[in-house]
Amino acid sequence: MVLVRRVVVLALVLGALPGCPDRDDALTAAPAGDVRTDGEVLEAARVLSQAVMESVLAVRLKLQDPALRALATDLLEDHRAARERAMVLAQRLDLELEPTPLSRQLERDAEARRAWYVERRGVLLDIEWLAGIRERLAQAQDVIERHLLAAAQAPEVRELTQDLRRLVDDHLTRLDAVPREGR
Repeated sequence: MVLVRRVVVLALVLGALPGCPDRDDALTAAPAGDVRTDGEVLEAARVLSQAVMESVLAVRLKLQDPALRALATDLLEDHRAARERAMVLAQRLDLELEPTPLSRQLERDAEARRAWYVERRGVLLDIEWLAGIRERLAQAQDVIERHLLAAAQAPEVRELTQDLRRLVDDHLTRLDAVPREGR
């Protein structure tokens, strides 16, 4: 059993576990000019938060470690608030949430991740979830840095994207602090 845990931990250190949909993530090849308007920025922010929420909702009740369940609950609440904030801001600024190829790809990735977790039914779920949610948050960090921050025009939209970046950075720091031994 100890050998199996060490192999799994090594797999996490070296990269995502085989069969994990985020492993060969095509999102990093998205065109840099994909997001141009505040409506597109807010839609991408909404979809990013929804993707994190779905990665949590698919497994939160199946996680064995109480600390991971608590972290999952925090992620869910924080990203639900961020999603709602993007939608309220779009309404307040009278902006239409405009889908882009980037936001559509994010939605497809989230659905693939959710389906993968459901298929796994708890096998190594804690360790796989840690790897998967870390990838999801790293993906969000990349999208925010490469696509959203530069495209945000209205001060409120810039503030939201900066807050979302800080939130994702904080969650990545918290995930990295989770002890890997014993999982």
